[in-house]
Amino acid sequence: MLVSPDGRRVVTSGNYQFGGIEWWDATEFPFKRLGGYAGVLPSSLGFAPDGRHFMLEQHGTVYVLRMDGSITTAPPAPAPPAPTVTTEPAKPVPAPPPPPPKVLAKWLELTDGQTLAAWDQFQTAGWTLKNNMLEADGSAQGWVGTKKEYEDFEFEFEFRLPLRGNSGVFLRAWDNGLPNGSEFVEIQLIAEAGVQNLQAFQRHGAVYKKMPPNPVPPFKLNQWNKGRIEVVGKHVTVTIGGVKCIDADVDFPRMKGRVGLQHYRTSAEFRNVRIREK
Repeated sequence: MLVSPDGRRVVTSGNYQFGGIEWWDATEFPFKRLGGYAGVLPSSLGFAPDGRHFMLEQHGTVYVLRMDGSITTAPPAPAPPAPTVTTEPAKPVPAPPPPPPKVLAKWLELTDGQTLAAWDQFQTAGWTLKNNMLEADGSAQGWVGTKKEYEDFEFEFEFRLPLRGNSGVFLRAWDNGLPNGSEFVEIQLIAEAGVQNLQAFQRHGAVYKKMPPNPVPPFKLNQWNKGRIEVVGKHVTVTIGGVKCIDADVDFPRMKGRVGLQHYRTSAEFRNVRIREK
């Protein structure tokens, strides 16, 4: 039994003419039969929203049953409107600010003067600095080194060697190394003409006993030659006479030390020597 929302009507379902529904006036007792519909076995039964008609479902179809006995198919309920999604435009992500430009250290001039004030001598004398030129007289073996120890740096210089002249640049050298510098990483500077039986790692521009130059850089006998060395971590780049002859990683015994110039029993001259940290 189903009672209308206003309590005035009652709907029953059951055995009306072997199956059906009946509706009754519930304002007086006994109830007064108002009508019926036979042959309906609804799976669900209810009142229409107006409270005056009935709605029933049979085999998935919804019907509206009016009080006059007529029946119609109920229109499908409209689909609920799709929710309105308001999408705000994506805000542009600001680009990160550029890194501040790296400020390079200033060049330190090492042959700008008349004395060896910028250098320390090790295991030998025989070095002089006059008229902005540093000279080894060839009387012994040893080296001069920068006052300061360096880790990563750029080193620029000009050098002049006589026939069979032999010198070099020590990288990250330490005070109590052997006089000939054989324990250090050395960039070989040598006038090859007249020197016999040189091995590849002893040639001009080589990392002495470690790495041959590729290619062998140019050399002008008894004339000024330009050199540039850059050391960053284990990586060493060497340019002599405008030709890059070393560009590779090198094993260093120590990662910080002095930069030195070799005195190896022949004269050698240097000028415009300067260094800066990286």
